[in-house]
Amino acid sequence: MILVELQYFPSINYFKSINKNDILINLDSLYTRKSYRNRTIINGNNGPFNLIVPTIKNKISKKYIDIKIDHSQNWINHHLQSMQSSYGKTPYFLFYKDLIIKVLKLRHIFLLDLNYDLLTLFFKLLNFENNFRKEKELILNGLKFDDLTHLCHINNDNEINLTSNKIYYNNYFGKNFDTNVSILDLLFMKGPETRYFLNSI
Repeated sequence: MILVELQYFPSINYFKSINKNDILINLDSLYTRKSYRNRTIINGNNGPFNLIVPTIKNKISKKYIDIKIDHSQNWINHHLQSMQSSYGKTPYFLFYKDLIIKVLKLRHIFLLDLNYDLLTLFFKLLNFENNFRKEKELILNGLKFDDLTHLCHINNDNEINLTSNKIYYNNYFGKNFDTNVSILDLLFMKGPETRYFLNSI
């Protein structure tokens, strides 16, 4: 079993790390800005860029579980337009886009709930059979787990760097891909074969 943070459109590396493992979702963490909890990286015609979910500053609690999404900003349409621009001509964009739009249009109040529903969707799309559950306590009775919560933090180890990446597939942009870009990059290109590519990385 592994302990993870919920992320917004998690990276290829995230799904590679959790593949074939049971998941324990960390609900006891503090929320910090500039993490992958509220942002993801997608490839565009001019290179990779961030999509960021705006959040409301909570003066009472800094717990991730209490962070609300700021819907006063038109971020959903912006993200959908960015995906359309970046991936609209990829082989599987039309196949998956409505499922993704359906989740975003729920207009979740809490960031954690949005990310939970996205993770649930991707588990179905990738045919992951992992068991995953939310837990408020990190200290569990006799339960051992590997802590992978560091994957949510932006640092020098997981910043995107296309030029140094050794992994390649024939994607729409004709560039190497970095495993820190969103799983959308691989899913829209490879569709049902995405799980195979995750296993082969």
